[in-house]
Amino acid sequence: MTRVFSHPDPAITHLVLNRLEQLGVDAVIQGEANGRGMGEVPPIAAWSEVWVADGASLADVEAAVAEVTAEPEAPPASWTCPTCDEVVGGQFNVCWACGTFAPDAA
Repeated sequence: MTRVFSHPDPAITHLVLNRLEQLGVDAVIQGEANGRGMGEVPPIAAWSEVWVADGASLADVEAAVAEVTAEPEAPPASWTCPTCDEVVGGQFNVCWACGTFAPDAA
């Protein structure tokens, strides 16, 4: 077994585990209950860890971990409707006030 990831938040280690399982990689989480010792043990000793079985492609595993832990893309910039001058969130392609399409979405 090879340790490929550790994090103080068990939810994040579960996201990594789930992605590895989707790829067919045999993986487990160890130290999940160690967080209960926070304050009694050194902080890093309380982190949960993802381990993969020997024989797993470490390049594929590292790519999957990078995919899960990557920073999300920044939301698109807001735009001003050319018809009614309403400021509309960048995630929307249509003005909520008048129904005009965003200039770059037409």
